Amino acid sequence: DGFDLGAQRRPIKLNDLPEAYKKITAYKNALRNGEYIDFDDDSMVSVVSKKEIGSNGEYNLGGERYKQPALKQSTYNVVKIGEVFKTSSGGTPSKSNEKYWNNGTIPWLKSGEVAQGFIYKSEESITGLALQESSAKIFPVNSVLIAMYGATAGQVGLLKIQSSTNQAVCAIYPNENTIPEYLYYLLKVKRDYLVGLSVGGAQPNISQTIIKELKIPLPPLSVQEEIVAEIERYQQIIDGARQVVNNYKPRIDIDPNWEMVELGEVCEVNPKKSEIKDLDESTMISFVPMAVLNENQIDFISQEEKPLGEVFKGYTYFRDNDVLIAKVTPCFENGKAGIANNLKNGIGFGSSEYYVLRPNNKILSVWIYLNLTSQHFMDNGKSKMTGTGGLQRVPRDYVSSYKIPLPSVEIQQQIVTRIEKEQVLVNANKQLIELFEQRIKDRMAKVWGE
Repeated sequence: DGFDLGAQRRPIKLNDLPEAYKKITAYKNALRNGEYIDFDDDSMVSVVSKKEIGSNGEYNLGGERYKQPALKQSTYNVVKIGEVFKTSSGGTPSKSNEKYWNNGTIPWLKSGEVAQGFIYKSEESITGLALQESSAKIFPVNSVLIAMYGATAGQVGLLKIQSSTNQAVCAIYPNENTIPEYLYYLLKVKRDYLVGLSVGGAQPNISQTIIKELKIPLPPLSVQEEIVAEIERYQQIIDGARQVVNNYKPRIDIDPNWEMVELGEVCEVNPKKSEIKDLDESTMISFVPMAVLNENQIDFISQEEKPLGEVFKGYTYFRDNDVLIAKVTPCFENGKAGIANNLKNGIGFGSSEYYVLRPNNKILSVWIYLNLTSQHFMDNGKSKMTGTGGLQRVPRDYVSSYKIPLPSVEIQQQIVTRIEKEQVLVNANKQLIELFEQRIKDRMAKVWGE
């Protein structure tokens, strides 16, 4: 339908519903006419008998459950996980019994921690007594973990320590038939498929039975070693590039002779919508929900367009070259900010949780952005938040009265030019990450026979 399946429903380029509807209609018409359509080579369509759908009594209509990866094209032996590996789920000792938790030395993982990848630590630990008197159990080193429930369902991790887990995690024990890293990489690329196999309503539920029934390609150990060695080379490049991306922060060497001014003196904070009140309501504009704004990245791409009349009330207004910054926790602390560019008709609307700063002729948009994303600005803003719980916000007065250094526009431009050159290198590392992550996916897709 033009949006991804994540909780944020981010826009995507492809809307495949029209094509799906076309194929379903063709299939129904063929049935009525006593004809047959061969969908064997069609990646979009799976034809499944009612008998197979009802074989376990669930009548689950999730398409991915019946769309087994293209294992018929895999050149390797195909096995069910449950036929080759021992599996088990974890358990949670009673939180009310302090003897199970105080001074615990046995790592205990929540399902959200599975996404660490290679797992060397846990946030919590339990005691030996907890193991004796609850359903908790220790999983051996090199167990492959799969998160089974909720938002983290389908995440895959590889234990590099002995650890216990909660009941929302399934462990696949290591054995002599496989290299643990191979099984980890094999399942990691299939998260969407695993979630597609889930049962339940809004929250996915990948049962241990589903995991045991999953068919996987299992090549000889020598081939597994070659695959793992290749992927680990790619992963080393990814890790190195990620170090650059994660650790880079633009830095301004402040001259003490520069004038210090309040942001409100050189910016208009939250420009008034009245300046576009005479525009036709059918005028198309860019719509930018909070999910589109990046963390610690100047640019963002607006993919949604809406008529002005649909968003004029209830949303925040901005134009090209305006600076956006999130005002609500945790988006503010995470550095969600950016500069609006290439908006439809030069106009954008978005979340009511933005502050918009429009520069005057004394300051560049990028200069504003660099100061708004400084650690000093964010740390001080966090201490001045108002509200309760998850609805804390940075006051507008804090933003407008925050003092920043203001050299001449020429000096600003020189510094911005230097930072832009650095940003080119950072972006190159981001591209490296994307490139080699795709290589890993492509390599494992070959193993799956895709």
